[in-house]
Amino acid sequence: MENQYEILKNYFSLIHKIISRGINISLKGGQDIIGGTVFDDNIIRGYLSYVRMTGLMLDTHHRTEDDIAFPYFKESLPDTHFLWLREDHDLITGFLEALSLIMDVLESGSLTLENFEILNQVLLKIEDRWTQHIELEEEEFIDLIDSLAPPDARKYLVVQFFQYNEPLLEPYYLSFPFMLFNLKASDRQHWSENLSTQILQKIETAPWKEKWSPMAPYLFGE
Repeated sequence: MENQYEILKNYFSLIHKIISRGINISLKGGQDIIGGTVFDDNIIRGYLSYVRMTGLMLDTHHRTEDDIAFPYFKESLPDTHFLWLREDHDLITGFLEALSLIMDVLESGSLTLENFEILNQVLLKIEDRWTQHIELEEEEFIDLIDSLAPPDARKYLVVQFFQYNEPLLEPYYLSFPFMLFNLKASDRQHWSENLSTQILQKIETAPWKEKWSPMAPYLFGE
């Protein structure tokens, strides 16, 4: 994120990568379970944590845009379809509510084929809407924003984004490893520069790693 010319664009690019990979891997992992190629209880537990974090990250990102990014840039980008983007957020929020409901059922121990198929259908709806959404967002918004704010304002906005996000990302022992290890190593370094040092230091400690390591089969290598 040190590139002074593309601070904001890099922020959105990385969070979009995290979410896009989260959705893709959630779909693939669920389809493997439905297809009968995954039986290990610990891996299934990690998969459910992974899907839960995908939904959390998507919801948190959209809240950040609605409450900070879109209002800041609305006057500077009068031709951007902010209303459409917010309506998309509302639509995706409905899908996320459905995701939360079926996740509650699965996490309660009802690991039936039927419930995993319901989860798969919800994830397909999220994937379809998300893919179209970020295409419009990146074309009309993301590619332009660094030219609309001076460097100090760009840095300040990214700090605001992370400060706004952090209280929404509980449990940290799942969300922070999810963010970092859904990025390849080079991108991970850029992203970690904006995260709390105190929390970063806890990721590899035994109490945290015991909780997030079941997700490891669905993450990039450490």
